[in-house]
Amino acid sequence: ITFGGNGTLLSGNVLDVQAARTISILGGFVGTLSASGNNTMSIEGNITGLGGLAKVGNGLLYLNGTNDNFSGGFTLSAGTLDLTSASALGTGTFTLTGGSFDNLSGTNLTLAGNLPLTFNGSFTYLGSANSLNLGNGSVTLLRTPTITVANNTLTIDGSIAGAFGLTKSGAGTLL
Repeated sequence: ITFGGNGTLLSGNVLDVQAARTISILGGFVGTLSASGNNTMSIEGNITGLGGLAKVGNGLLYLNGTNDNFSGGFTLSAGTLDLTSASALGTGTFTLTGGSFDNLSGTNLTLAGNLPLTFNGSFTYLGSANSLNLGNGSVTLLRTPTITVANNTLTIDGSIAGAFGLTKSGAGTLL
């Protein structure tokens, strides 16, 4: 699947992009992954390219690939994002504007590549089974988010910049 322009991959039910398939996003473009309602989208294959990806819709997105050749950045705006590999988000900026995410890798996980992080809204780390370390990439606050850590531990090791603060909520631990 290639995004050669801005476009949307929509899941109205269950969509599974198998491991033998690759999603490519050309530079300057943003591909939108939309799983609506209680629907699930699973990307088993690798993501490549210089363009960005955005997760929208209230459904669930699993990112399972080794996405070392994806540098366009990933934005989570709504729904739930489940990460199952350290390089699931590639090497670009991880922008959080809403939604929730989780680590379903089967073990505690540290994201690869020291991704830059941008917090532009409140979000939740579910921590259903494991802890997650977002690495020591720099964090830019574009507003004052509430970071809810429902369970386990979410670690943010990078320096935090911006004229805003942050608020922690939930029973889990934020480091």
